[in-house]
Amino acid sequence: MLSRPRVHKVDNNISMTNAIDNKTPKTFADWARATPPERERVVDFLRAFSIICVVLGHWLISNVTEDANGNIIGKNALEGLQFGWLLTWFFQVMPIFFFVGGYANFVGIRSFKRKGLPYAAYLTSRVRRMLKPVMALLAVWVPANFILDWRNIRSEDFAGLLSKIVTQPLWFIGIFILVTALSWPLYSLHEKWGAKFLIFGALFPFFVDWLAFGLNLSSLGYLNVFIWIWVHQLGYAYADGTLLANAAGEKGALKTQIWKKYIGLFMTIVGAIGLFFCSGIKKFGDVSILNTIATKFNLHDLPYPASMVGLPGEKISNMNPPTVAIMFLAVTQIGLVIVFRDRLHKILQNHKVWTFTVMVNSMILTMFCWHQTSMVLVTIVRLKLGIVEPEIGTATWWWTRPLLLGCYAIVLAGIVPIFWKYERWRNNDLAGVVSKSVAISTVVVVIIGIMGLAVGGIDDMFGVGNDVWGLFQINAFLSITLTVCGAGAFGVLRNMKKVAEGDNSA
Repeated sequence: MLSRPRVHKVDNNISMTNAIDNKTPKTFADWARATPPERERVVDFLRAFSIICVVLGHWLISNVTEDANGNIIGKNALEGLQFGWLLTWFFQVMPIFFFVGGYANFVGIRSFKRKGLPYAAYLTSRVRRMLKPVMALLAVWVPANFILDWRNIRSEDFAGLLSKIVTQPLWFIGIFILVTALSWPLYSLHEKWGAKFLIFGALFPFFVDWLAFGLNLSSLGYLNVFIWIWVHQLGYAYADGTLLANAAGEKGALKTQIWKKYIGLFMTIVGAIGLFFCSGIKKFGDVSILNTIATKFNLHDLPYPASMVGLPGEKISNMNPPTVAIMFLAVTQIGLVIVFRDRLHKILQNHKVWTFTVMVNSMILTMFCWHQTSMVLVTIVRLKLGIVEPEIGTATWWWTRPLLLGCYAIVLAGIVPIFWKYERWRNNDLAGVVSKSVAISTVVVVIIGIMGLAVGGIDDMFGVGNDVWGLFQINAFLSITLTVCGAGAFGVLRNMKKVAEGDNSA
């Protein structure tokens, strides 16, 4: 039985669009000018940069064609690119998202604690904001899927492909909600242990991979969801200054200052070496010295593929579940962030650059949720017009990418303004916060629902379902039901209704 809702009102100081309390800015330029001087602009830039990389990366590797018999075939373009695996080392930026999320959660939790607001209020605040764009996506695609089925507009294979393309990226939101639900106790853990947790915690993924690959206990590999928690904790260490260089000129022990000055470089080197030797060295077997090193240390026997995303035909994916290779990639990326942090901060003082950063941050989840829809719509039109994709990797394929990606971007630019309002408004409203136990149980329901959507799409409504983390089978109907019910319990639907009615309060 639900406990009686409590009403809280909070200033969500993490929101890029809630940077000012008195007068609501009317333009992105106004929001940019209203930015408090103490704001860590690099974090906002990283969030915007990451979402752009994810969107462009998904668009670039998606290849949907039609064969002579009219069958729709979906491919990953990386399969046809000689150095496609190397592209994933640059476009796989999910570690940056979790790092930035750790920073945001650290600052947000500190603010909630300072105001005496409880864990349930914080969890409601964060989950509500993440679920609103998801619910807008489902509100369109679920009825659209029924209509397409009813009218027999497409084949079953095409239907399954489209539904999975649209919902597959939601895995990130599901995992991030999980990490966010743990962020409150992780904050206490960080206050007590600090960097010690990061140092000793770094050993756990190696142990899990040994169990998964060395002892063939593959289901235990999903314990390495811990890698995202570990990267999230790096965001905590960045937020409290542990990983930041002495930009402010603060005094301290010499060894502490040396640590802060060179930690970024150290992380970059360690991460890059680890990533290369566990995943990349196999691609350079013709280089004698590298082949000698790989043979001497049995590196050829390591199971990690070179690609940082899952590819058809590969027995192992570095992302599902995450492996030590992804952890090395995360360390490399975050090390580079620390090294170039001061330079980025100076660049972000430029008004136009910062205004663009503010704009992207204000609609980031809306862009993320709808970017695959824009690709699907353009693909349907392309197939109807009989426009054939060039062979992957050819000169024609490369020079047509900007044109095709430009079409995707134009359609996305038309979709985002329609649904952006749900992400933007009423993020300070915490009316109806339930008890801690109800919030935790509800977030579990939401995670199961979203992960079911990410794995299986929305086409197989009443079938057997798809396997989630080796724990259970779940079909589209149950996934949608759990997600919607969880969203309702968190007050997401009530919040969205008020926005739809024109309530544009921050």
